[in-house]
Amino acid sequence: MERDNTEAKSIEDMWKVIESFGIKREIYELHNPGYHEVHNLYLAIKEKQKSTRNQK
Repeated sequence: MERDNTEAKSIEDMWKVIESFGIKREIYELHNPGYHEVHNLYLAIKEKQKSTRNQK
């Protein structure tokens, strides 16, 4: 069973997913994002990965 993408994640776990998608943490953090912004980016990436898997 796939885990719910909306469940609470640690910031480090979210960054692992974000960086695996090709987004550099050092660059994104220049904009001083809060937890909410990082979480939104994480959810967008997880949704993109899910839709990509479903298309295969």
